[in-house]
Amino acid sequence: MIQQVHTAVQSIAADDVSVGDFVVVMNVTLQYPSFLWCHEPVAFSRPEMIPLNWMPTDGGKPLKVIAICIPFLLVKKVDGTRETLDLRQCRIARISPEFAEKIRKAHAKNKMRRQRCV
Repeated sequence: MIQQVHTAVQSIAADDVSVGDFVVVMNVTLQYPSFLWCHEPVAFSRPEMIPLNWMPTDGGKPLKVIAICIPFLLVKKVDGTRETLDLRQCRIARISPEFAEKIRKAHAKNKMRRQRCV
């Protein structure tokens, strides 16, 4: 019988990230001015920034860290495109290279299937 090993991710600080690490975005925090709340005129006596947290729909996709200039990370996505992450706005977690490779292979397989159907 094959024994399965389950792992869990844990948020990491910007100082703990290294080039070559695989990370995922856990959540993103954006700030909006309070005057955009049009239905709550008395809730805020003066304009202020309201933080909103959300979980991205592609949060489980691995990103490979290419370069670091804290608080920014240059990362490579599964599809090969590059993106800059601002660590002041997002919380990241490190994942194992094995898990990242499994996701990359699955993504490549799905891409090939979609191309055959077209």
